[in-house]
Amino acid sequence: MNRCPHCFASTNTGPLAAFVCTGSCPMERDELASRVLGVQISSRPITVPPAPDSLRPRRPTETICSGPCGQRTWTEVCMTCHQPFPVRWRDCETTNLVLAGARTSGKTVYIAVLVHQLKLLARELRVSFEADDDVTAREYAEKYEEPLFSGRRLFASTPAARREANRSLPPPLVFRMGRPDGRLHRIVIRDLPGENLERRTLDPDMFGFLGRADGVVFLIDPFQVRSIREMLSDVLPEPEDLGAEAQFVLENLTRLLRRTSPNDRVDVPVAVLLSKFDAMQELRHIDDPKWRSIFDLPGAAFQRDPSLEPRFDPDDSDLLQAEVRSLLHLLHADDLLIQLDSAYRHCRLFVTSALGNAPRASALHANGIAPFRVLDPVKWLLRDTRVLSSG
Repeated sequence: MNRCPHCFASTNTGPLAAFVCTGSCPMERDELASRVLGVQISSRPITVPPAPDSLRPRRPTETICSGPCGQRTWTEVCMTCHQPFPVRWRDCETTNLVLAGARTSGKTVYIAVLVHQLKLLARELRVSFEADDDVTAREYAEKYEEPLFSGRRLFASTPAARREANRSLPPPLVFRMGRPDGRLHRIVIRDLPGENLERRTLDPDMFGFLGRADGVVFLIDPFQVRSIREMLSDVLPEPEDLGAEAQFVLENLTRLLRRTSPNDRVDVPVAVLLSKFDAMQELRHIDDPKWRSIFDLPGAAFQRDPSLEPRFDPDDSDLLQAEVRSLLHLLHADDLLIQLDSAYRHCRLFVTSALGNAPRASALHANGIAPFRVLDPVKWLLRDTRVLSSG
Protein backbone atom coordinates (compact mmCIF):
# COMPACT_ATOMS: atom_id res chain seq x y z
CA MET A 1 0.00 0.00 0.00
CA ASN A 2 1.16 3.52 -0.79
CA ARG A 3 -0.46 6.45 1.02
CA CYS A 4 -0.13 10.22 0.97
CA PRO A 5 2.19 11.37 3.80
CA HIS A 6 -0.12 14.30 4.60
CA CYS A 7 -3.72 13.02 4.55
CA PHE A 8 -2.92 9.26 4.46
CA ALA A 9 -5.25 8.70 1.50
CA SER A 10 -4.39 5.80 -0.78
CA THR A 11 -2.53 6.86 -3.91
CA ASN A 12 -3.98 3.92 -5.85
CA THR A 13 -5.89 6.14 -8.28
CA GLY A 14 -5.41 3.96 -11.35
CA PRO A 15 -4.56 6.02 -14.42
CA LEU A 16 -5.47 9.31 -12.74
CA ALA A 17 -2.98 11.82 -11.33
CA ALA A 18 -3.01 15.49 -10.34
CA PHE A 19 -0.29 18.09 -10.85
CA VAL A 20 0.29 21.54 -9.42
CA CYS A 21 1.41 24.49 -11.51
CA THR A 22 5.10 25.33 -11.12
CA GLY A 23 4.92 28.27 -13.49
CA SER A 24 3.71 31.82 -13.11
CA CYS A 25 0.03 31.27 -12.24
CA PRO A 26 -1.13 33.23 -9.16
CA MET A 27 -1.75 31.57 -5.81
CA GLU A 28 -5.39 31.15 -4.81
CA ARG A 29 -7.33 29.50 -2.00
CA ASP A 30 -7.59 25.75 -2.44
CA GLU A 31 -11.01 24.84 -1.08
CA LEU A 32 -10.48 21.07 -1.22
CA ALA A 33 -7.09 21.16 0.53
CA SER A 34 -8.38 23.62 3.14
CA ARG A 35 -11.32 21.34 3.96
CA VAL A 36 -9.27 18.13 4.12
CA LEU A 37 -6.37 19.58 6.14
CA GLY A 38 -8.47 21.81 8.39
CA VAL A 39 -6.49 25.02 7.83
CA GLN A 40 -6.44 27.60 5.05
CA ILE A 41 -4.35 26.37 2.10
CA SER A 42 -3.41 28.33 -1.00
CA SER A 43 -1.80 26.92 -4.11
CA ARG A 44 -1.35 27.45 -7.81
CA PRO A 45 -3.85 25.69 -10.12
CA ILE A 46 -4.21 21.92 -9.85
CA THR A 47 -4.61 20.04 -13.14
CA VAL A 48 -5.94 16.49 -13.55
CA PRO A 49 -5.16 15.33 -17.10
CA PRO A 50 -7.63 12.93 -18.74
CA ALA A 51 -6.93 9.24 -18.33
CA PRO A 52 -5.21 7.62 -21.33
CA ASP A 53 -7.66 5.95 -23.69
CA SER A 54 -6.13 2.53 -24.22
CA LEU A 55 -6.44 -1.05 -23.09
CA ARG A 56 -3.42 -0.55 -20.84
CA PRO A 57 -3.69 2.97 -19.50
CA ARG A 58 -0.59 4.40 -17.87
CA ARG A 59 -0.69 7.10 -15.23
CA PRO A 60 0.68 10.37 -16.63
CA THR A 61 3.94 11.71 -15.18
CA GLU A 62 3.48 15.28 -16.42
CA THR A 63 0.85 17.61 -17.83
CA ILE A 64 0.20 21.09 -19.15
CA CYS A 65 -1.09 23.53 -16.52
CA SER A 66 -4.75 24.37 -17.08
CA GLY A 67 -4.19 27.86 -15.68
CA PRO A 68 -3.20 30.99 -17.59
CA CYS A 69 0.54 30.17 -17.71
CA GLY A 70 0.00 26.98 -19.78
CA GLN A 71 3.43 25.63 -18.79
CA ARG A 72 4.42 22.00 -18.38
CA THR A 73 4.59 20.64 -14.83
CA TRP A 74 5.98 17.40 -13.42
CA THR A 75 5.06 18.06 -9.74
CA GLU A 76 2.45 15.50 -8.75
CA VAL A 77 0.12 16.16 -5.82
CA CYS A 78 -2.28 14.02 -3.81
CA MET A 79 -5.74 13.94 -5.39
CA THR A 80 -7.34 14.05 -1.92
CA CYS A 81 -5.45 16.91 -0.21
CA HIS A 82 -3.51 18.53 -3.12
CA GLN A 83 -0.21 18.40 -1.21
CA PRO A 84 2.92 17.62 -3.29
CA PHE A 85 4.36 14.14 -3.10
CA PRO A 86 8.05 13.81 -2.24
CA VAL A 87 10.27 12.80 -5.15
CA ARG A 88 9.59 9.24 -6.44
CA TRP A 89 6.90 8.78 -3.79
CA ARG A 90 5.06 6.04 -5.68
CA ASP A 91 8.18 3.88 -6.03
CA CYS A 92 7.72 1.98 -2.76
CA GLU A 93 5.18 0.96 -0.14
CA THR A 94 4.52 3.09 2.94
CA THR A 95 3.54 2.54 6.56
CA ASN A 96 1.77 5.63 7.91
CA LEU A 97 1.74 5.89 11.72
CA VAL A 98 0.18 8.33 14.20
CA LEU A 99 1.55 9.01 17.69
CA ALA A 100 -1.27 10.02 20.07
CA GLY A 101 -1.73 10.62 23.76
CA ALA A 102 -2.38 13.31 26.36
CA ARG A 103 0.07 16.07 27.12
CA THR A 104 3.09 14.82 29.11
CA SER A 105 2.51 11.22 27.96
CA GLY A 106 5.99 11.33 26.41
CA LYS A 107 5.25 11.37 22.66
CA THR A 108 8.03 13.79 21.66
CA VAL A 109 10.67 11.96 23.69
CA TYR A 110 9.38 8.67 22.32
CA ILE A 111 9.67 9.86 18.69
CA ALA A 112 13.20 11.16 19.30
CA VAL A 113 14.35 7.83 20.72
CA LEU A 114 12.26 5.72 18.32
CA VAL A 115 14.08 7.09 15.26
CA HIS A 116 17.44 6.33 16.89
CA GLN A 117 16.28 2.79 17.66
CA LEU A 118 15.04 2.33 14.08
CA LYS A 119 18.54 3.24 12.89
CA LEU A 120 19.95 0.52 15.14
CA LEU A 121 17.34 -1.97 13.91
CA ALA A 122 18.28 -1.15 10.31
CA ARG A 123 21.90 -1.86 11.20
CA GLU A 124 20.89 -5.28 12.57
CA LEU A 125 19.01 -5.93 9.32
CA ARG A 126 21.99 -4.60 7.30
CA VAL A 127 19.79 -2.12 5.47
CA SER A 128 19.69 1.65 5.17
CA PHE A 129 17.63 4.08 7.24
CA GLU A 130 17.55 7.82 6.57
CA ALA A 131 15.34 10.88 6.33
CA ASP A 132 13.41 10.92 3.07
CA ASP A 133 13.62 14.68 2.50
CA ASP A 134 15.23 17.88 3.78
CA VAL A 135 12.11 18.87 5.73
CA THR A 136 12.22 15.64 7.76
CA ALA A 137 15.98 15.83 8.28
CA ARG A 138 15.75 19.41 9.56
CA GLU A 139 12.58 18.89 11.63
CA TYR A 140 13.93 15.78 13.35
CA ALA A 141 17.37 17.29 14.02
CA GLU A 142 16.09 20.62 15.38
CA LYS A 143 12.96 19.52 17.24
CA TYR A 144 13.90 16.06 18.49
CA GLU A 145 17.53 14.98 18.19
CA GLU A 146 19.55 18.05 19.20
CA PRO A 147 17.52 19.01 22.30
CA LEU A 148 17.46 15.47 23.70
CA PHE A 149 20.75 13.89 22.65
CA SER A 150 22.97 16.99 22.53
CA GLY A 151 21.22 19.40 24.88
CA ARG A 152 20.18 16.59 27.27
CA ARG A 153 16.93 18.39 28.04
CA LEU A 154 13.25 17.54 27.79
CA PHE A 155 10.64 19.12 25.55
CA ALA A 156 7.78 21.54 25.93
CA SER A 157 4.34 20.31 24.85
CA THR A 158 3.68 20.25 21.10
CA PRO A 159 1.50 23.29 20.23
CA ALA A 160 -2.10 22.44 19.43
CA ALA A 161 -3.35 22.71 15.85
CA ARG A 162 -6.10 25.34 15.58
CA ARG A 163 -8.27 26.19 12.61
CA GLU A 164 -9.09 29.65 14.00
CA ALA A 165 -5.38 30.51 14.24
CA ASN A 166 -4.62 28.75 10.93
CA ARG A 167 -2.09 26.62 12.81
CA SER A 168 -1.67 23.23 11.17
CA LEU A 169 -0.48 19.98 12.68
CA PRO A 170 3.28 19.32 12.79
CA PRO A 171 4.62 18.19 9.40
CA PRO A 172 4.95 14.44 8.90
CA LEU A 173 8.34 12.86 9.47
CA VAL A 174 9.18 10.59 6.52
CA PHE A 175 11.99 8.05 6.59
CA ARG A 176 13.32 5.58 4.04
CA MET A 177 14.18 2.13 5.33
CA GLY A 178 15.69 -0.64 3.27
CA ARG A 179 14.18 -4.10 3.21
CA PRO A 180 15.97 -7.45 3.30
CA ASP A 181 14.77 -8.04 -0.30
CA GLY A 182 16.68 -4.94 -1.47
CA ARG A 183 13.68 -2.64 -1.99
CA LEU A 184 12.82 0.49 -0.01
CA HIS A 185 9.95 1.13 2.38
CA ARG A 186 8.87 4.53 3.69
CA ILE A 187 7.77 5.03 7.30
CA VAL A 188 5.64 8.14 7.94
CA ILE A 189 5.24 9.40 11.52
CA ARG A 190 2.67 12.04 12.46
CA ASP A 191 2.59 13.54 15.97
CA LEU A 192 -0.92 14.38 17.18
CA PRO A 193 -0.64 17.18 19.79
CA GLY A 194 -1.99 16.09 23.16
CA GLU A 195 -3.67 19.43 23.72
CA ASN A 196 -5.93 18.74 20.74
CA LEU A 197 -7.00 15.35 22.06
CA GLU A 198 -7.75 16.83 25.48
CA ARG A 199 -10.52 19.03 24.04
CA ARG A 200 -14.15 18.01 24.09
CA THR A 201 -14.72 19.67 20.70
CA LEU A 202 -12.60 18.14 17.95
CA ASP A 203 -12.27 19.20 14.32
CA PRO A 204 -13.10 16.06 12.27
CA ASP A 205 -11.64 17.53 9.05
CA MET A 206 -8.27 18.34 10.60
CA PHE A 207 -7.96 14.80 11.97
CA GLY A 208 -9.56 12.90 9.11
CA PHE A 209 -6.22 11.25 8.30
CA LEU A 210 -6.47 9.21 11.52
CA GLY A 211 -9.00 6.79 10.05
CA ARG A 212 -6.68 6.15 7.08
CA ALA A 213 -3.58 5.40 9.18
CA ASP A 214 -1.86 2.02 9.04
CA GLY A 215 -1.60 2.17 12.81
CA VAL A 216 -1.86 4.38 15.89
CA VAL A 217 0.54 4.26 18.83
CA PHE A 218 -1.37 5.58 21.86
CA LEU A 219 0.88 6.49 24.78
CA ILE A 220 -0.38 6.44 28.37
CA ASP A 221 1.58 7.97 31.22
CA PRO A 222 0.85 5.66 34.21
CA PHE A 223 0.10 8.76 36.30
CA GLN A 224 -2.75 9.56 33.86
CA VAL A 225 -4.71 6.51 35.08
CA ARG A 226 -6.32 7.32 38.43
CA SER A 227 -6.00 3.88 40.03
CA ILE A 228 -2.32 3.58 39.02
CA ARG A 229 -1.60 7.14 40.17
CA GLU A 230 -3.04 6.37 43.59
CA MET A 231 -0.83 3.30 43.88
CA LEU A 232 2.31 5.10 42.68
CA SER A 233 1.74 7.98 45.10
CA ASP A 234 3.11 5.73 47.87
CA VAL A 235 6.56 5.61 46.22
CA LEU A 236 6.81 8.59 43.82
CA PRO A 237 5.79 12.26 43.95
CA GLU A 238 2.92 13.11 41.62
CA PRO A 239 4.02 15.23 38.62
CA GLU A 240 2.81 18.83 38.61
CA ASP A 241 1.37 18.85 35.08
CA LEU A 242 -0.31 15.56 34.23
CA GLY A 243 -2.47 16.41 31.27
CA ALA A 244 -5.92 14.87 30.97
CA GLU A 245 -6.94 11.43 32.23
CA ALA A 246 -5.93 8.69 29.79
CA GLN A 247 -9.46 7.32 29.45
CA PHE A 248 -10.89 10.72 28.50
CA VAL A 249 -8.22 11.18 25.81
CA LEU A 250 -8.80 7.63 24.57
CA GLU A 251 -12.53 8.37 24.25
CA ASN A 252 -11.73 11.39 22.06
CA LEU A 253 -9.37 9.35 19.91
CA THR A 254 -12.00 6.63 19.55
CA ARG A 255 -14.65 9.14 18.44
CA LEU A 256 -12.34 10.45 15.73
CA LEU A 257 -11.49 6.96 14.51
CA ARG A 258 -15.10 5.75 14.56
CA ARG A 259 -16.09 8.49 12.09
CA THR A 260 -14.26 6.57 9.37
CA SER A 261 -14.90 3.03 10.59
CA PRO A 262 -17.77 1.08 8.98
CA ASN A 263 -18.13 -1.10 12.08
CA ASP A 264 -18.86 -0.51 15.75
CA ARG A 265 -15.27 -1.43 16.57
CA VAL A 266 -12.42 0.54 15.03
CA ASP A 267 -10.50 -1.29 12.30
CA VAL A 268 -7.30 0.79 12.50
CA PRO A 269 -4.72 -1.18 14.55
CA VAL A 270 -3.92 0.56 17.84
CA ALA A 271 -0.83 -0.14 19.93
CA VAL A 272 -1.46 1.00 23.50
CA LEU A 273 1.84 1.85 25.13
CA LEU A 274 2.35 2.29 28.87
CA SER A 275 5.10 4.88 28.72
CA LYS A 276 7.55 5.75 31.51
CA PHE A 277 7.53 2.13 32.64
CA ASP A 278 10.53 2.89 34.85
CA ALA A 279 8.00 4.60 37.14
CA MET A 280 5.89 1.43 37.23
CA GLN A 281 8.95 -0.55 38.30
CA GLU A 282 8.98 1.50 41.51
CA LEU A 283 5.95 -0.49 42.69
CA ARG A 284 8.42 -3.13 43.86
CA HIS A 285 9.28 -0.79 46.75
CA ILE A 286 5.74 -0.82 48.13
CA ASP A 287 5.54 -2.63 51.44
CA ASP A 288 3.68 -5.55 49.93
CA PRO A 289 5.43 -8.79 48.90
CA LYS A 290 2.98 -9.18 45.99
CA TRP A 291 4.52 -6.29 44.08
CA ARG A 292 8.11 -7.31 44.83
CA SER A 293 7.41 -10.81 43.50
CA ILE A 294 5.88 -9.38 40.31
CA PHE A 295 8.62 -6.91 39.45
CA ASP A 296 11.50 -9.12 40.56
CA LEU A 297 10.40 -12.04 38.39
CA PRO A 298 13.38 -12.66 36.04
CA GLY A 299 11.36 -14.49 33.38
CA ALA A 300 8.77 -11.74 32.91
CA ALA A 301 8.56 -10.25 29.42
CA PHE A 302 8.46 -6.74 30.85
CA GLN A 303 11.85 -7.38 32.45
CA ARG A 304 13.72 -7.93 29.17
CA ASP A 305 14.11 -6.07 25.90
CA PRO A 306 14.30 -8.05 22.63
CA SER A 307 13.01 -5.13 20.55
CA LEU A 308 16.24 -4.76 18.53
CA GLU A 309 15.96 -8.33 17.25
CA PRO A 310 15.39 -8.02 13.47
CA ARG A 311 12.01 -9.76 13.49
CA PHE A 312 8.65 -9.56 15.22
CA ASP A 313 8.31 -12.33 17.82
CA PRO A 314 4.59 -13.14 18.25
CA ASP A 315 5.22 -15.39 21.26
CA ASP A 316 7.06 -12.67 23.16
CA SER A 317 4.38 -10.14 22.20
CA ASP A 318 1.59 -12.46 23.37
CA LEU A 319 3.35 -12.99 26.70
CA LEU A 320 3.86 -9.26 27.19
CA GLN A 321 0.22 -8.62 26.30
CA ALA A 322 -0.95 -11.11 28.93
CA GLU A 323 1.40 -9.66 31.56
CA VAL A 324 0.27 -6.07 30.95
CA ARG A 325 -3.40 -7.06 31.07
CA SER A 326 -2.81 -8.84 34.37
CA LEU A 327 -0.87 -5.89 35.73
CA LEU A 328 -3.63 -3.43 34.80
CA HIS A 329 -6.19 -5.73 36.43
CA LEU A 330 -4.16 -5.83 39.65
CA LEU A 331 -3.95 -2.04 39.54
CA HIS A 332 -7.77 -1.79 39.25
CA ALA A 333 -7.59 -0.33 35.74
CA ASP A 334 -10.24 -2.71 34.37
CA ASP A 335 -12.28 0.20 32.98
CA LEU A 336 -9.40 0.99 30.64
CA LEU A 337 -9.25 -2.63 29.45
CA ILE A 338 -13.02 -2.74 28.90
CA GLN A 339 -12.82 0.49 26.93
CA LEU A 340 -10.12 -0.93 24.66
CA ASP A 341 -11.78 -4.32 24.19
CA SER A 342 -15.12 -2.81 23.25
CA ALA A 343 -13.81 -0.12 20.89
CA TYR A 344 -10.95 -1.72 18.94
CA ARG A 345 -10.81 -4.74 16.68
CA HIS A 346 -6.99 -4.82 16.55
CA CYS A 347 -5.44 -3.64 19.80
CA ARG A 348 -2.26 -4.70 21.60
CA LEU A 349 -0.68 -3.63 24.89
CA PHE A 350 2.98 -2.70 25.31
CA VAL A 351 5.30 -1.09 27.85
CA THR A 352 8.25 1.20 27.26
CA SER A 353 10.66 3.59 28.87
CA ALA A 354 12.18 5.82 26.22
CA LEU A 355 14.74 7.25 28.64
CA GLY A 356 15.18 4.28 30.97
CA ASN A 357 15.41 6.51 34.02
CA ALA A 358 13.14 9.25 35.33
CA PRO A 359 14.48 12.72 34.45
CA ARG A 360 15.43 15.29 37.06
CA ALA A 361 13.16 18.31 36.47
CA SER A 362 13.80 19.30 32.82
CA ALA A 363 17.17 17.56 32.55
CA LEU A 364 18.01 13.93 31.85
CA HIS A 365 19.06 11.50 34.54
CA ALA A 366 22.81 11.31 35.19
CA ASN A 367 22.79 7.75 33.82
CA GLY A 368 21.83 9.07 30.38
CA ILE A 369 19.40 7.49 27.93
CA ALA A 370 18.76 3.73 28.20
CA PRO A 371 15.75 2.88 25.95
CA PHE A 372 13.58 -0.05 26.96
CA ARG A 373 11.23 -1.85 24.53
CA VAL A 374 10.81 1.25 22.36
CA LEU A 375 10.49 -0.61 19.06
CA ASP A 376 7.85 -3.18 20.04
CA PRO A 377 4.73 -1.27 18.88
CA VAL A 378 6.27 -0.28 15.55
CA LYS A 379 7.50 -3.81 14.88
CA TRP A 380 3.98 -5.09 15.57
CA LEU A 381 2.56 -2.59 13.07
CA LEU A 382 5.25 -3.53 10.52
CA ARG A 383 4.82 -7.27 10.96
CA ASP A 384 2.81 -7.80 7.76
CA THR A 385 5.19 -5.76 5.60
CA ARG A 386 8.49 -7.06 4.25
CA VAL A 387 10.59 -4.66 6.33
CA LEU A 388 11.52 -7.18 9.02
CA SER A 389 13.36 -10.42 8.39
CA SER A 390 11.13 -13.48 8.14
CA GLY A 391 13.27 -15.71 10.30
